Amino acid sequence: MRPVDRSRIAEISAGVWGGNDYLMEVFDSWVSDPGASFQAAEVDGIVVAVHRLRPIARGVMYYEGLRVAEDHRRRGIGRAMLQEAIREARGLRFRLVRLYTGNPQ
Repeated sequence: MRPVDRSRIAEISAGVWGGNDYLMEVFDSWVSDPGASFQAAEVDGIVVAVHRLRPIARGVMYYEGLRVAEDHRRRGIGRAMLQEAIREARGLRFRLVRLYTGNPQ
């Protein structure tokens, strides 16, 4: 992710949780955090999904902020991003990846 992606992330998160998504409140700090990995997935050069992976304890990564643009959902993008985050955490020798979700689906 880059600061220039801010407006696209605002578009993606606009409909999340009835318009009450926290992502835009943390976007700047997430982009500038050198201790975490804030990544995007692109289709044809356009950001369609984001997520963040950050260490929270010895051997433990926290997975957060997964968002997929509404017109790109149900295509396996979110699943692929989570799988890549797990591979990244394993590659960095983390034992656990934790996440929380408010999505009942």
